[in-house]
Amino acid sequence: MTSAIDRETLKRIGPIALQRYAVAHGWERKQLPEHFQIALYRRPENPRSELVLPQSQDFGDYYDRVEDFIINLAAFEGVSVRSILNTVLNPHTDTLRFGYQAPEAKLGYVPFLTGIGLFDAALRSISTATYDVVHPEKFHPRMSNPTAEAYIESCRMGQTEVGSFVISCICPVEPTSQLPVMVDGAGLTEEEPSFGRKVTRQVMKSVAQIREFVLADQVDRLVNPEPGDITISGNFFESLMAFPVENEDSSLYIEAKWDKAVSQPDAPSRADIRYDMFESIDDVSRQLRPAKVSREDRFIAKVVALKGDVNPQERMEGDVILLLLHMDAGVKARITLSADDYAIAGQAHMSNRYVSVTGIFSRFRKSNVIEQYTSFALMPE
Repeated sequence: MTSAIDRETLKRIGPIALQRYAVAHGWERKQLPEHFQIALYRRPENPRSELVLPQSQDFGDYYDRVEDFIINLAAFEGVSVRSILNTVLNPHTDTLRFGYQAPEAKLGYVPFLTGIGLFDAALRSISTATYDVVHPEKFHPRMSNPTAEAYIESCRMGQTEVGSFVISCICPVEPTSQLPVMVDGAGLTEEEPSFGRKVTRQVMKSVAQIREFVLADQVDRLVNPEPGDITISGNFFESLMAFPVENEDSSLYIEAKWDKAVSQPDAPSRADIRYDMFESIDDVSRQLRPAKVSREDRFIAKVVALKGDVNPQERMEGDVILLLLHMDAGVKARITLSADDYAIAGQAHMSNRYVSVTGIFSRFRKSNVIEQYTSFALMPE
């Protein structure tokens, strides 16, 4: 197994990070005389599996030997070199993998708008889980919290992989904190999971609970949790609805790769959501969203797709897909425009300009719609 690792990347990796990775993954360090200035690691179940890591940059081939250590470690562990680099360069991270499975995704790519939707949905899922940790409730009317927003800023996006289209989200864990607990006057110590780990655990437990209750025909428990159930906000259900799982050939899975240097959470490492489960997810999201009277509102939007047709007067009119900029991240809505307004939408799309539209926003099973619109115009440049 060979792989050239960029020299600048190797310079960012210290031996301590690699030592911690090896120990966390079951490698044992053997004692050697200090003047050897190398660390020798073996697998307890297979002593013939052996890795050597230099301890001093004074060796002329130091970076070559570090590269060998990483490449061979990846081979022994059966993971990619990139996976190990992500771990040691981003210490204490969990990785959430949102896998979109569909015929068009088998080669590792999807239509452009589908890919954008997947990234938006992954971001919304982690973001809403963050708010579910900060303040558990059935629905978050306003998602604005400095702690949650700072955590989302600290997350990173990894790369996809062949076989399905995977959104890889690298989520910082942070070391666990030791909190003093008083019991009968005596001081004990209790390990408290870090905020980041609480978020990734919330994502996995939420999806697993949704799957369990839908399959058991206990959807009502998602609306009215019983003792022992976790509270999942309607916002989280809406984030799942944002994934473009739109036919029986497609599905979604979420996997968690837990940082082994931190104590393992009481949460599953994988949960699958089939296409036929999304109807129940949509029903729950509607029940958890507070009822409100439909009213006319003004929206600022970008035109992302023109889907009209020629009318009897040989002019284009019909459906246009808008990206609503002051709604939740990534919310798109369909609007059916007259020929005059469709021409405005075409002009906005071609010149990358914003439009202003006044109408009633409505949510439906597979799409959002702006109905009964009363105005549609280009925004001033």
